[in-house]
Amino acid sequence: MSEGRFVAAESRSLYGLANAHLLFASVPVFRGKPEDILSHAREAMRLCEERQVPFLLGVCWMMEGYGHYYQEDFRAARECAERAIQLMLEHGPALSSLPPTHCQVL
Repeated sequence: MSEGRFVAAESRSLYGLANAHLLFASVPVFRGKPEDILSHAREAMRLCEERQVPFLLGVCWMMEGYGHYYQEDFRAARECAERAIQLMLEHGPALSSLPPTHCQVL
């Protein structure tokens, strides 16, 4: 995966680099390593905001939420989840086909 990040950086593709960071964030989700999740999710978020790629921001917030969840900061995890749902409903593609009743946070 580091090669993918290197290629994206070399090509100066902020979109590609943001995707690489999201992939890097997904591995520690399964390993339960919140520091790695948070650092990659936040870097992907920064790149998406800089490049104005709104449809990936929801995934960035979701990944950050996982990091907070593994740190047992459930309030922050919930806030991230709510933001992720809002962005995904607005910009898709992940939740855009679901009716709003399926995406309500209780």
